[in-house]
Amino acid sequence: MKHRLVTLMALFLMCQPIQAAPPTGDLDGDGDVDFGDFLRFVQYFHTGRGDASYSPGADLNANGRIDQADFLILSKAFGRDPLHALSKPARKDIIWLEYPGNPVISSSDHRSYYPNLVAVGRHYRMYVDFADIDAGAAPIVYRTDDGIHFTQIGVAEGLRHARHTKVIYEKRGFSPGYRFKIFYWDTSVRIYAPDAMRTAESRDGIAWENDRPLEGNFVSGISGQVNGGTYGPSTIFFNRSRKRLDPDHPLRNRYVMYYVATTGAEERNAIAYSLDGTHFYYGGIALDIGGEGEWDARYASTATVIKNRGGYDMWYSGGVGDSNDGIGHATSTNGLTFVRDSRNPLLTTEPGTWHAGRTYTPMVLKVRGRFLRGALGGRRPDYAMYASGVSDEGVYSIGLYVGALRGRKRETLAAKQ
Repeated sequence: MKHRLVTLMALFLMCQPIQAAPPTGDLDGDGDVDFGDFLRFVQYFHTGRGDASYSPGADLNANGRIDQADFLILSKAFGRDPLHALSKPARKDIIWLEYPGNPVISSSDHRSYYPNLVAVGRHYRMYVDFADIDAGAAPIVYRTDDGIHFTQIGVAEGLRHARHTKVIYEKRGFSPGYRFKIFYWDTSVRIYAPDAMRTAESRDGIAWENDRPLEGNFVSGISGQVNGGTYGPSTIFFNRSRKRLDPDHPLRNRYVMYYVATTGAEERNAIAYSLDGTHFYYGGIALDIGGEGEWDARYASTATVIKNRGGYDMWYSGGVGDSNDGIGHATSTNGLTFVRDSRNPLLTTEPGTWHAGRTYTPMVLKVRGRFLRGALGGRRPDYAMYASGVSDEGVYSIGLYVGALRGRKRETLAAKQ
């Protein structure tokens, strides 16, 4: 390994520019392409798609192998600000404001955290994890029409120790009669196996059927590897038009899942893909942890990914001691490798508030139609973020932040008292 490192370094310093325009090469997401990226590249060198240590972020020519050709591309990009190579950072221009009526969901009887908002026709469902040791683990289901006021309509049934849930809705159905699909972390099994995550289907979004474990190499089962275990899904995309498995393009598959991959001591956001929604293949690390001394040096965890014009946005939970120190933002042009926002963390804990002890698990959506219109003063916001927080008294709640594209007047987002 030492000999290979010395040899690569020598080649790196002698390398001449190549013709092709380079990708970013910012493998550690710290805002530049430097020796830290070179050291990270060495970890992935001579791996290919399907290997546990393969990372599509280091596969700079996207041919399924990390080899000398990728090394030459990295050399060309060395010393360059990766944002120079981005076509346009997707959503770095959002102004976030906290809704003054926070929290919007809270209870003294149980914990409310890990929000998951789903559009169902003209209204929305909010699935919220709650902790009740006697009752087991299953999400509470709320309905909202305005994004501010929530009414409980049930508790999910038919699931097995479900936590960190993500629900997706398809009007045409995933299979005949089943318009809801859920993915979740099963807390009753070890994290170092694919069956630590499960899926089920539902006709009404409350009673779940066909509950079964996931399969595939998206979890290696080896403690210490970046995808050794999992703590559940982050974001799920469904594309009915994809009829075949496409291992060369992870995002061009029927099911694309961003999920929390863990070594056992660190958490990252990884990508997996599937044709049937049960057997998932590992697609690499999408967002790695930060560098030594950074706020997210050990945790780049539960996230929301949104596709925007010109690229992708990710809002994620981060920290050093745990994954709940704050919320960060990252962007990507290809959805496979994300670059951190220089302003991170965007949100952190605040003493004396509903999120004094923890601020994490962002659920972000684009605001459309009449959602949030009238609940806030002036025009509706462009984005909404629901996040988990914990107060000094240990109460777990869900709070709301509203976001406007830069240039919109801040006062138009201020909620009327």
